[in-house]
Amino acid sequence: MILSISTNQYPATDLGYILHKHPDKFHTFDLSVGKAYVFYPEISEEKTTISLLLDIDPIEMVRGGKNIAGDSFALGHYVNDRPYVASSFLSVAIAKAFSTAMNGTCKFNPELVQKKIPFEISITSLPAATEGKVYIDKSHEWQMQSISDICEGDTKLFLKTPYKIVSVNDPISCEELIEWWLTLTQNGGEGMVVKPFDFISHSSDGLLQPAIKCRGSEYLRIIYGQEYDTPENLQRLKNRGLSGKQSLAICVHSSGAW
Repeated sequence: MILSISTNQYPATDLGYILHKHPDKFHTFDLSVGKAYVFYPEISEEKTTISLLLDIDPIEMVRGGKNIAGDSFALGHYVNDRPYVASSFLSVAIAKAFSTAMNGTCKFNPELVQKKIPFEISITSLPAATEGKVYIDKSHEWQMQSISDICEGDTKLFLKTPYKIVSVNDPISCEELIEWWLTLTQNGGEGMVVKPFDFISHSSDGLLQPAIKCRGSEYLRIIYGQEYDTPENLQRLKNRGLSGKQSLAICVHSSGAW
């Protein structure tokens, strides 16, 4: 389970001062039920995001005296669904990881405590699961349709996410996707997330990156400036090293799947 907190109020890097977490460090916290990891998947003065990854360890829960399966099933202590219903432990992880921030103090920028700052908060479970089962063997189409069916149960509370299935070997399919993406972003959409059809996909080099964001041009102007798309600026952006982000994405994906 991942908790993400974002802000786009300039300078967005103030988020590090507010939460007492240095953006250049990867933070690890030991919990009685596993570990919590805090990191920054996105850092800029225009938008900064901090994420807390909760990793439940069933074996640690047994060692810590948590009876999660009853005495009648000894192996059930170690093979159980706790990693996939981790929401009950998220508050513990937040209290441990952000204890200083929750005291309402900011040592280096104390004026930030009284400042109103807009936050965008999301909680993501990796991957889709129900009690006793996780669906890493299902395709992304199955998962999106299953979520869509759930949303149909209460359209006032839930909003379905539109999606398209594209064959990269079919030029017409690719052109239709481009038109769909252009319409989406020109109408104020931030962009789209591109994923392989199968939840777990491999290449000759190993596990594939689970997803990649494809932002719209207007959103990118907010992040990189009004003239980000001039030839010289585009070349500089294309030359950025992304191996660190790719490795982190695969690492987080793996921790949720196995």
